[in-house]
Amino acid sequence: MTLNLSPIRFVDTGLCTRIESLLIRHSLNDVSLHKKLKDVTSLIKANPRSLLFKTKVHEVLQKIEKNLLKKSNYNLVIRNIPKMAISFDKRELVFVTCASIRDTMKQFGDVSSLSMKYGVAYIEITNNLYTHNTLNKMQLGENIITTEVV
Repeated sequence: MTLNLSPIRFVDTGLCTRIESLLIRHSLNDVSLHKKLKDVTSLIKANPRSLLFKTKVHEVLQKIEKNLLKKSNYNLVIRNIPKMAISFDKRELVFVTCASIRDTMKQFGDVSSLSMKYGVAYIEITNNLYTHNTLNKMQLGENIITTEVV
């Protein structure tokens, strides 16, 4: 059973892509998740222009993402990662990539797994609480990143 997010993708493309990635990467299959999504899809089809329905769909998608993260091996989430930031070593503007996030996270603990899409990184790291307490609400480039322990 595959999860079809295309009818509600317009609400939040990045969130839908991250959910699909979590489902594929970890081979997660949850019947209740599919039922929730069907109900939400029927709501949005009934009135696609309604802000109330879009907000409700976004909330449900966030709950689905959280549920999938708990079932996966990731234990830390970093949100609001900019596309570019000033490199500490080179003092020039560079792209923020998975490799640069992994190198930074290695300063806090052993990184077993890392995935980054649409400015959100999912990380499996040994010292997730310390990393969260250190990095939460820190400025990275023009953005203030937020972290969350899963």
